[in-house]
Amino acid sequence: GSSRNLIGGTISGGNDPTKDITIPPPLGNLISGNVDNGVLISNGATDNTLSGNFIGTTASGNQAIGNGGDGVAIIDANSNQLVGCQVESSPFVYYNVVSGNLGNGLRIKDSDGTTIHANFFGLAADNLTPLGNGGNGALIEGNSANTQYGGVIPLGNVNSGNGLNGIEVRDSASGFITFNTFAGTTAFGGIAPNQQNGFLFTSSGGNNTIRTNVVGGNIGNGIHITGSATGITIDPNIIGLNSYGTEAVYTNSTGQVISYANGGDGIRVDGDAQGISIAGTYQSVIPQNTISNNNGYGIRVLGSARNVQIANTAIGTGSETLAVDQRFGNQLGGIFVGGNSNAVTIGDSSGDEQVLVANNLGNGLLIDGKLNNQIVNAVFRENANYGVSFL
Repeated sequence: GSSRNLIGGTISGGNDPTKDITIPPPLGNLISGNVDNGVLISNGATDNTLSGNFIGTTASGNQAIGNGGDGVAIIDANSNQLVGCQVESSPFVYYNVVSGNLGNGLRIKDSDGTTIHANFFGLAADNLTPLGNGGNGALIEGNSANTQYGGVIPLGNVNSGNGLNGIEVRDSASGFITFNTFAGTTAFGGIAPNQQNGFLFTSSGGNNTIRTNVVGGNIGNGIHITGSATGITIDPNIIGLNSYGTEAVYTNSTGQVISYANGGDGIRVDGDAQGISIAGTYQSVIPQNTISNNNGYGIRVLGSARNVQIANTAIGTGSETLAVDQRFGNQLGGIFVGGNSNAVTIGDSSGDEQVLVANNLGNGLLIDGKLNNQIVNAVFRENANYGVSFL
């Protein structure tokens, strides 16, 4: 039942990693090289806060001295926080860097009301070097409810460079929101790939939200929703492009041109997933879901997925959909609907031009033998093969 403990402190020392100023927060602790977890909060401990700590790294935050378990484990403990800045301060000024650990960076199990603002999970303190945790950047599991993962700018987190996924949400976790997360990229910079997906959701708990994130460079899919996942809203995000949705590639310090593409699909929905909304109705700095430049399809729905809606989404363009220089087609095509999937709705009868599928290197939309799908208020233009194809 430990409560109201502060691990570290909220002074920046001038740190601002988004401007290449990486000064370890002066009140933070170095918690590295331990046999088990770096930090364990459990058994009813509540209202404890971590700020400015380097967990699993050297004192500079740029090399690994990993803990043998998770960097931070929160188990059966409600209302705890990892906080790296406040709304009125710059991003990551007294961030926790939770990287280089053998397990997950952060694991939350059977714990409600956890807040995670402005931290690095799997990236070095320099906002450049991948320093992956062996598992996920963050794992939310069990019956954990109401996890606030990020928030309005500048409260987002970085979950990149990890051995598995940037974030995994599973079991019956509910009320989870990832808000302004960089998954597979650095903060406003290049890529730092997670070795699987940017996000993996299998939770059946419902009311889980993926909002205003930048998801690029991952080896697998940008977002993978599978298993018995239920009740997930994707609203709105940039998937496969830079932080602003305006560029597909960048040039690193050695002159190499690198793509922001995810290695698989931008969004894949499969397994028995149901009640999935890829909509983008929330008003933010990102005008709509923009899913472009990926090595697979922009969106692929297969398996036994059902009741999937795609609306207010651009596939194959930049975030500025009318910009003529922002043609960033997905390699295999725009949207694929197949397998035993059912009841996929593309567009929304309540508004104009709800879905734009353009510039893709395959078909705009390919439906492979499935019934009970609806297409309304959608535009398919300048795709390399058919606009819409039924097999």
